[in-house]
Amino acid sequence: MHALGFWLKVVAAMVAAFGLAGLGFDVENGYADGGSWTAFVLVEAVATGLALLGRRWHEAESVRWLDVADRPGTRRFRPSANARWLPRGAWLEFPDPLPEVPDVTGEPEIDIPDEGVPPDHTLRRLWLVRAQLAAHLDQPTARARRKFPGARTLAIASAGLGVAAVFVVGGSLDTTSERFVLGPTLACVFLLVPFTRALLAHTEGFALVAKRKRALQQAEARLMEMDSKRPGGPLGGPAAGAGEVPYTPPTVPPERLPS
Repeated sequence: MHALGFWLKVVAAMVAAFGLAGLGFDVENGYADGGSWTAFVLVEAVATGLALLGRRWHEAESVRWLDVADRPGTRRFRPSANARWLPRGAWLEFPDPLPEVPDVTGEPEIDIPDEGVPPDHTLRRLWLVRAQLAAHLDQPTARARRKFPGARTLAIASAGLGVAAVFVVGGSLDTTSERFVLGPTLACVFLLVPFTRALLAHTEGFALVAKRKRALQQAEARLMEMDSKRPGGPLGGPAAGAGEVPYTPPTVPPERLPS
């Protein structure tokens, strides 16, 4: 029913654009009368009915539905007294290190370090941040995950705008007595609404990805600074780079942390 609702909304937009094109043709050529307006109202009523029916089964999609940053965690980053290393699977039990920043391309089951969990607050956050940042820095992984809603609507609305624009240009060059410019222009103006909404919905995903990447880089720098102040030197290793998916943390000398 979800797909049916989407296509009902598409058909509704086409019917509405067709009604505007027909009314514009009549007005532009002096044919507009009571019958023209009655037909226009009936066509737009049908379009409205189809749109409302489609909306019942298909809500406007939002890229923020993909956000996994606010997932709850059952463990705290700060270890308890006498804590020991935990197995790799324990990374899944921690909350997101940046829950206030949307993560619309994250995959919590994959974006974890390829080693166990250390008994250290800074290393836990730093390595989890790096595991997520590595997915942003690795271009094949980043491209594969950018599947934001709105692309299908954007493609269909673009095609409709293109067809209407062709009629506008063709009508402007037509030298016959009947003109067909106002109608396609009205259809273009109407189709700009779903086109703009779909464009904003789709591009919002790219903006959120850039925001998340910056936040991860800032968090990594902040945690690396904290790590560098350890008595005896840092343990976290170098900054995350491309091609590190999954992220593998450096080896920590046994004497530096509990085994």
